[in-house]
Amino acid sequence: MAVTGPADWYKIAPQCAGLAQSPIDLNRYELKNNIWDVNLTIDFDNEGGLVAGTFSNNGHSPTLGIDKSLGSATLSGGPVGDTVYQLEQLHFHFGCSSFQGSEHTVSGSSYPVEVHFVFYNTSYLDFMKAADKPDGLTVVGAFFDLGAKPNGILGRLQSKFEMIIQEGI
Repeated sequence: MAVTGPADWYKIAPQCAGLAQSPIDLNRYELKNNIWDVNLTIDFDNEGGLVAGTFSNNGHSPTLGIDKSLGSATLSGGPVGDTVYQLEQLHFHFGCSSFQGSEHTVSGSSYPVEVHFVFYNTSYLDFMKAADKPDGLTVVGAFFDLGAKPNGILGRLQSKFEMIIQEGI
C-alpha cells in the first residue's frame, strides 16, 4: 500500500477519512466573509501580549509548548461563541523549498510556512481531557510568505529550530 502524503493517510488510519480533516484546500473564490455576533478575540494575560515555553521536535514539526506560568492566551467569540479556549502550543509546517511547506493550500497554492495555534476548551480543564472531544480543540492557522525584509521574530524562531533537529529534543 503506497502512502504518498496527507491525501493517502486514510489508508493507514481510517479516522483520517472523515469530513473535518487536514489538509484543506481553501478556494479563494468560495470564501465568504463570515459575520458573527461577537468578533473572534485572542486575549493575553500579560502586559506584553507574549507567550513563552519550550521548543521541541515531536517528529512531525517544531513545537512550542506554552509555559502558562509565564503568560498565555485565550480565544473566544467568532465561530466558537462564548466557549473559552486556552492556548496549549503552536507548531510550524514548512518544506525544503520556498515554494511549498504549508499543510493547507489556497486554491491549490502552497505557502512556505504555516503556523498553527492550538487551543483547548477550558471546560475540560486541560489539553489531554479535551483532545478527544468534538469541541475539545480549535486551531487558528496563519500562512507566511517570503518578504523583502527579514522578520526579526521569525528569525529568532528559526534559530531555535536549528537546536531541535533531532526528534525528542
